[in-house]
Amino acid sequence: MTSRDAAALSGVYKLVMLETATERRAVRKLGAEKGTYPGVKQIYRSQDPDGRFREDVVALDTETVAGVPLLVPVIHGGKAGGPVTPLADLQTRARNQIAALPLGSRVKLDAWSGQTDLLLLGLAAHAAALDLAGARLVDLTHPFDSRTIYWPTARHFTLEPVAHGVTSGGWWYAANDFCAAEHGGTHLDAPIHFARDRWTADEVPLDRLIGDAVVVDITDKAARDRDALLTMADLRAFERRRGRIRDGAIVLVRSGWDRYWTDPARYLGTAAAGDTQHLHFPGVGADAAAWLTTARRIHAIGIDTASIDHGPSRDFRAHRVLTNANVPIFENLVGLGALPPTGAVFIGLPMKIGGGSGGPLRAVAALP
Repeated sequence: MTSRDAAALSGVYKLVMLETATERRAVRKLGAEKGTYPGVKQIYRSQDPDGRFREDVVALDTETVAGVPLLVPVIHGGKAGGPVTPLADLQTRARNQIAALPLGSRVKLDAWSGQTDLLLLGLAAHAAALDLAGARLVDLTHPFDSRTIYWPTARHFTLEPVAHGVTSGGWWYAANDFCAAEHGGTHLDAPIHFARDRWTADEVPLDRLIGDAVVVDITDKAARDRDALLTMADLRAFERRRGRIRDGAIVLVRSGWDRYWTDPARYLGTAAAGDTQHLHFPGVGADAAAWLTTARRIHAIGIDTASIDHGPSRDFRAHRVLTNANVPIFENLVGLGALPPTGAVFIGLPMKIGGGSGGPLRAVAALP
């Protein structure tokens, strides 16, 4: 969160960065007296339209929406003796409020109505990036039909008509039943898929499904080696060209493999049902996965192949590393070549299956 980010919030709340070390120490000391707030990245002071300071807030680098830190109050009402809401309660309340917001909306708060612990100001800074009315949308989703590719051992997609025609009452009515495995076509791997006690499909927070897209292109090496891996060398080369991958980004790995979607034998390496011994397609190396989850703290990762691990994998190390860090995975994406390396916003909304290990995904990107 920079001073420019803070200025972008002025339409909702006037924020003034605390400039002096004395001010910062005073606020931290008071915050410590009321309960320690871990992960403090920056301290701001909110100011009402009349210029009177009302309360102090901190930006937590562990809680973000589309890569922008949430602002959480330390002192309520500007009173040194006032109650301080537990951090966990604030985070839960913020997530619930975020989940109820329509995509692209600006947060409008009546800051002086007493609802001072609902500071979701982080959303406002990226409202422009999520302005769908002015964005160009790119569909990153394969259709679900009889030709949709699934893992060789998984149940394929079926659509059974229930009704399709004019009713006895004279109006048109169509309905179908569908059935499929969770993991096929363009889909989500929820963290529970390879890591015990991690998020199920319905538990993945929305801010892990929507965010700044970083597209890392490995198409050249994938053209030379169908089992190619995204490596640390690839990531270092990307950052030399494009700058640091920001924390909270959604990394999308482009191998170009989506061009083989209509040829299952080429896309998977085999078209034989049940054959998992002859799979060949690109993926992500375990070292790269570990670095992205720790050094860059990405929010999610996606790829245009059948699995985040390359085809020959037998131990699924990338899956294990990523899901253990509660990083959602998007597989079988399409059209990543239409996205710039940075600057797009990724939106991946899966079917909200209670207790699910994944599910069908509608993935799109918004380009300014």
